[in-house]
Formats: sequence, C-alpha cells, structure tokens
Amino acid sequence: MSQSFSSSHSTLMTGNSSNNNNNNNNNIPTLYLSSQPHLDIYSNIVYTYLIFTGIKFNKKTIPTHQVLSSIYSNHVNNNEIHFPILKHENVTIYGMKEILNYLKNKNENIDITITLNDEYSTSNLQQIKSEMEVYINIVKEKCLPIYLFYFWKENFNNITKNIYFKNYNLFLQWFFIYVEKSKHLQLLKNLNNSFLNNINNYKNLNTEELVNKLFLECLDSLSVLLGNNLYFYGNKPSTLDCIVYGYLSILNNLENIKTYLNQHLNLKHWLENMNQHVALADKYFEQLEVTNLSSEQITNQSNSFNTNIGMNNNGSVGLLPKMYGKSTWYIIISCASIVLYFLMIFRKIKVKKHLPVAKAKTPIYYYDSQLQ
Repeated sequence: MSQSFSSSHSTLMTGNSSNNNNNNNNNIPTLYLSSQPHLDIYSNIVYTYLIFTGIKFNKKTIPTHQVLSSIYSNHVNNNEIHFPILKHENVTIYGMKEILNYLKNKNENIDITITLNDEYSTSNLQQIKSEMEVYINIVKEKCLPIYLFYFWKENFNNITKNIYFKNYNLFLQWFFIYVEKSKHLQLLKNLNNSFLNNINNYKNLNTEELVNKLFLECLDSLSVLLGNNLYFYGNKPSTLDCIVYGYLSILNNLENIKTYLNQHLNLKHWLENMNQHVALADKYFEQLEVTNLSSEQITNQSNSFNTNIGMNNNGSVGLLPKMYGKSTWYIIISCASIVLYFLMIFRKIKVKKHLPVAKAKTPIYYYDSQLQ
C-alpha cells in the first residue's frame, strides 16, 4: 500500500475542535459499526485497534437491529455483507480480519512497537507475530463458544433478543430470530464438536460444562502471558490486546464471567485499563455529536461503495452498492410464509363429509289373515 494515514495523524483523545474542520477529508477513514459496539465483538475489536493506532478517524453508527450480529459472517469468512465496515478514500473494506489487514498494510501496525520493549528486544517481529497468532486462535476457539452459549442460547430472550430484534414487527422478528439463532447455535455445535471429537478430556462434558472449561483454560493462558505487564507484550498495546478485549468486554457483562475474571486479578486490572482507553474515545466522539445513520442512508451516499464484490486494485475487498436493498425480498418472503402458514393450518383441519341420507324403505305389513 503506497499511501498511509500519516498525514492525518492526530491525538484522538484530545478532543481538539480543530479536528472537526477536516472531517470531510477523504484521507480520514470512516468506521461504520453497530450503535452498540461494546455488544458486538468484531466492531469492538476494530474500534479498539483504531484507537490505539492514534490516527484520526470518523465513527458512524448503524442501528443495532439493522446490523444483527457480525459473529457468524466474520467467523466463517463468507461473502455476505457484514460489519464492521471501513471506508477510506475510494476503498471500502468489510469484516474485522480484512480491516485489520488493510490498516497494517497502510503502515498502521501497532505490533511494530513490541520489539521496543526490553523483554522482546531480541525477538524479531515475525517471531512475535507467529506467537501472537497462536494466542489469537486460542481466544477465538475458547471464548467464542461461551459467548454463543450464553448470548444465543441461555440468555437469548433476556439479552440478545432485545439487542438485535426488538425493533422488528412481530413477523419479521420471528423470521430473523429463527434464521440468526439457528446459524449461531449451529456454529456453537460445530465449535464444540471439534473439541468433543478430538480431545478425550472433553468427551463426557455437557455443553455448559464444556464452554466454561474452555473459557477458563483460555483465561489461564492469557494470565500467564500477561504476567505483570500493562499489556500482553509489554507496555504497548498489540493486536492481541484488541482481540481479547473484543471478547472479554462483552462477556464481562455476565455475572459468572466476572467471577472467573476475579480469579485472574492481572486480567481484571488489564480489562479496567482497556475500558478507560475506550471510554475516553467514546467521550471524544460524543463531543463531536456523531451522526446516527440508517443502513439506507449509507447506501445512498454518492460514490460510497464499490460496484462489485471482489479484489480491488489495492487488494482490498469491495462492497455491492445495493447491499441493503432487500426490503422487497423481505416482503415477498413474509407474504409467502404467511400463505404457507395458513396452508399448514388448513391441512390439519378435518372436513366432515356429510353422507347422503338413505331413502326410507317401504314398510311391510303382515295381516292376521296372511299368518293363518
């Protein structure tokens, strides 16, 4: 990538009013994410990473019910349009992994500073990167199941349903709940099966026992890596810090997770430190009175998105311009579902068939004279 964000560097946390004058500068990236990013893992990861780069960026939020959860799409790396979305110049990138790669290729790699720490001064960046990938995979494999279990199964009606589905009408709510819940529970099943089928220590555990055991193992590994450091790799934040924060900041809303974190005091203090950084950024954006956009408004912005899904000249992934033009399909699906619903009802109704009344037979009378 030829051009970096260096020309737009500024201290994000200062809240300097001069930052407002350049908001329309095409070189300033714009992050589109859920209006409740701290309840969406991948939006949270990218948001935190951008904060630690120190670059100036715009944040625009989408109503949560239009975003749904980005977990499934980001995890399976499919071609569905999913959040978070980063718009920079004439390039649009969607998905956590793609956005982080794009930023690093633009020389906004927060991991470079790790080698400046005394503990890692003799290591090269590639060695650190390889080790970090191992921990990132551990976090994904052992934190995602417990999130899926508690947010999409156990506490779905109390938490997740109200976050993502409360603003839909009754029928669309039923439709989306069925589709999204099925996808996430299937993902949970697939993740758990990978452990149940391959590791003997997990074979006799039920789902709840398994997800909690995996999560505690992950906390143990992270706690050892963190030690007495401020961040996982010394006194500077890394990609691993952002990814772990994306999960733990959300899971920490559950009481049993808070109990687990209290058993790892260094992780608890690390999370409190990370929360302070993010809260400071939130306050900054609140002062800017960030616009709350709808999905349709994003689509209608001129030259907002690329015309095809695929690789652009700079190697990033483009978006379809009509990514949200699906309201017609929702109506068609809704009407078809209603018709099918009533057909199923009518099939179960037993129609009583009225048989024709038989003609009365002429009675035979016997007289006494005939009987003699």
